[in-house]
Amino acid sequence: MNILFVCKHNRFRSKVAELVFKHLYKGEKAQAKSAGIILDLMHPYMSRTVVRVLRDKNIPVMDNGAKKVDDFLLKWADRVIIVADNVAPEYFKGKLITLWEINDCAEDDAYGVSKRVDMIEQKVQELVKSLG
Repeated sequence: MNILFVCKHNRFRSKVAELVFKHLYKGEKAQAKSAGIILDLMHPYMSRTVVRVLRDKNIPVMDNGAKKVDDFLLKWADRVIIVADNVAPEYFKGKLITLWEINDCAEDDAYGVSKRVDMIEQKVQELVKSLG
């Protein structure tokens, strides 16, 4: 199964979900990527706060910059998990869609970032368990 995690800009929530999934999932049944529906060209990488929170949790961070949802990724994906409260599921018609309504926060809000990373980590743990 190919899982595409999506948020608005692919700088925080979907990127965190992808990294946590790759850290936790050791099986061969699934692969994960992440993307955003709109690229923020002024801020193409994860904030230092997000990186610091992930590293504090011993989650390896690899940030090659934000990626935009495109036809290739949509064709690749068997399942789309929207890790946001500001992305319309209708954008992904014909796909198995799961909605994790996690709102955004300011990138310098360490408490807010940490809280959202914890929420995403919990959702990913549940996902990993369901994959066996």
